[in-house]
Amino acid sequence: MSAKQEWLVSARSDVQYFLLEIKHALHQHSVTQKQSDLSKRQIHFLRTLADCGFSLWRAVFLIEDSFDKDTLVSDMSKFMDLLIEDNAINYPQDKATRHFSASYYLTSAVQRLESFHGYYIVDEPETEFTMSLKGFDAKFHRVKELAAKSLSEQSYSNYIEIFEATLEAAVALSAVLCPAAGTVSSKSEARRAIYRTHLRGSD
Repeated sequence: MSAKQEWLVSARSDVQYFLLEIKHALHQHSVTQKQSDLSKRQIHFLRTLADCGFSLWRAVFLIEDSFDKDTLVSDMSKFMDLLIEDNAINYPQDKATRHFSASYYLTSAVQRLESFHGYYIVDEPETEFTMSLKGFDAKFHRVKELAAKSLSEQSYSNYIEIFEATLEAAVALSAVLCPAAGTVSSKSEARRAIYRTHLRGSD
């Protein structure tokens, strides 16, 4: 098994565990409250996690080891052709245009967290709730630092960095809503660091 395949299996497993944690949080809230009784904040929380989880799940299958601006533009054009002519985008179409679609899904995940961060941390006064988000805040600052560089350079190792940082920030956010969450980061970060070292050699 190649280093790339090892990273893919580990990262894919992490995302699926994260999705399981989101499902657990959804179940907890559906058991304890009627949907009509959920607060705006709770719905925003759950929606952010679900949106981010789906985007990361899509992205992990599409990260490639040969990104550059030319292939990005070429795949963007191919993606538009498929969308216009077939009126459908599924995994085979995403994979065929992965130089564009990987960037799209990673950007989507980052933007979901950025929206939540801006609404509850940047725009709200300090409260007990915003204090509980300090772990997420620290993780998200790392995402912001990487995002400007990683998503513009089209580098495989940078895409891995932004994927991992975004997943860790999302896990930190889910732990606020569901205290039993947070196992994803502790399980595989050491393994992913080893794979990342190998993969950087191919950049």
